[in-house]
Amino acid sequence: MKRVFGHGGLRLFLLMLLDEQPRHGYELIRLVEDRFLGMYTPSAGTIYPRLSSLEEEGLVEHEEVDGRKIYRLTDAGRQELHDRKAELAELQERAAESARQMAGAIRAEVRDSVRELREELRHTMRDVRRQDRRAGRRSEAEGRGSRHARPGSRLGLQALRADLDAFCGDILAAAEATELRADTVKAVRDALLDAREAVVAVFNAPPAY
Repeated sequence: MKRVFGHGGLRLFLLMLLDEQPRHGYELIRLVEDRFLGMYTPSAGTIYPRLSSLEEEGLVEHEEVDGRKIYRLTDAGRQELHDRKAELAELQERAAESARQMAGAIRAEVRDSVRELREELRHTMRDVRRQDRRAGRRSEAEGRGSRHARPGSRLGLQALRADLDAFCGDILAAAEATELRADTVKAVRDALLDAREAVVAVFNAPPAY
């Protein structure tokens, strides 16, 4: 995947944001994150040195408000934006494309997580079905098959498979319909891992008599 910003791109993007209105550094970080749908968040160590550099060049200035530095564009900064209007338009298009690529990669990650969950549960159900067959053969050999066999196992597995397919379909549909943020994807993956462990624990629990 391409870098979000090429050389000088973030610097120009900051000038654009400050042209909209004066902002403090943390607000600029959050705005860049929002413009990229949460897929890219610049660090304070990335933003503040660039703001200092822009100030040294006379393109921005700041004032202290409630202990915070509020940055605003100078006339020279506005002229810089005007002179680089075509470059700014190209930068915004590249940035939007980078965000789309990031979103696609994260959706693929969610799909992979769901696929892994589905496969692991299917393997678990196959193990349960195999154990049922072995138990049935042992029961028949002991002459107690009619009393202890579980004829509902096949129907139960079919119901589990249908529930699992519906569960996975709901997750993927929600992922496709949502502007996924990185923190949302992490929360979803954690929830899927918890669900997988909980279901496997149920299968591995000793039977209640």
